[in-house]
Amino acid sequence: MSLFIYLFRNFAVTCFIHHTMSRPYNPHITPMIVATALIAITTWLVACTTSHEPSADDFVAALKQSADLVTTEVKVRKIAYYDSGSSDHITLTDPTTWRIGERRCIVPVDIWMRYGYDLRHIELSAVRIDQERKTVEVRLPHIKLIDSGYDPDINPDEVVSIATGLRDAVGHETIERIRRETYEETIKQDISTDIEADIQNNAQWVISGIARSLGFEGAEIVEY
Repeated sequence: MSLFIYLFRNFAVTCFIHHTMSRPYNPHITPMIVATALIAITTWLVACTTSHEPSADDFVAALKQSADLVTTEVKVRKIAYYDSGSSDHITLTDPTTWRIGERRCIVPVDIWMRYGYDLRHIELSAVRIDQERKTVEVRLPHIKLIDSGYDPDINPDEVVSIATGLRDAVGHETIERIRRETYEETIKQDISTDIEADIQNNAQWVISGIARSLGFEGAEIVEY
């Protein structure tokens, strides 16, 4: 049973990633494929293992099966600006400020970040059943950056390398270091507060589906 869940979940996440990464730029993506897969898994588990009224324990167990629940993906493009004459070397700049220097390089970096919730350690105390409405109230953990990365491919035509005198232009190794450092600097900046509403709304949709598959009327995310 656990193998089935593992394979099914990995398949769903793979489909979601392929779906999102193949679409044009969109900062807020609703993960309908992942949600559908999670609901299907939970429904199958209930059909195979339960015949009683759903409980808070059932709900918590289903949430823990979700592990890292990705609800929103953000894609951003950063323009990394390398200046050999600057002590900082790498900065982020507006292209309108470009000026010829001694040895400079402009490199675009396409970065993706996936936000959601780590549900592995959610406690029973975070769940309350409304018996009258037959719904579930749940306090989710704090929003987490679950996964991130940057496009490994780069279009050489988009890289601008400028050198004066007899100096060589910035080479491939330096360009890759610029891209990596730009990515690392970007993910240090927590942008989840800017898209918190989207993350919560998407989580609400997914978790309500899980709750209904267990026999509840729905679920509601409540604040701490």
